[in-house]
Amino acid sequence: MTIRLAKRTEQAQASKIRAMFAHAMGKDDLISLGIGEPDYDTPKHIVDAACDALREGFTHYSPSAGEPFLLRALAEKVQTKNKIDATPQEIIVTIGGQEAMMLSMLAVIDPGDEVLIPDP
Repeated sequence: MTIRLAKRTEQAQASKIRAMFAHAMGKDDLISLGIGEPDYDTPKHIVDAACDALREGFTHYSPSAGEPFLLRALAEKVQTKNKIDATPQEIIVTIGGQEAMMLSMLAVIDPGDEVLIPDP
């Protein structure tokens, strides 16, 4: 049996950020800030909190938009600190910046719309 890939895969190119990350690997005079990877280990209090959450039963998939308690806390934060009137229903949590950008674009751009992307 032969698996056929979609035609769009023929046009896929390697991510420029991943190419830069690969280029910087092993260079002592550079600190890589690529791919969202910090140059330090996860702090102990965060590791401990993650372990505690696992012990408390947070071992399954969370809701797609984020845990309700987190969405409430984020809404309160943006209302208090950022002075943005937001409700938990208006907030989603993503797994990273690229997903956030993709979802934002999908929410506001229709097929045929023109999008300008600045290139420094």
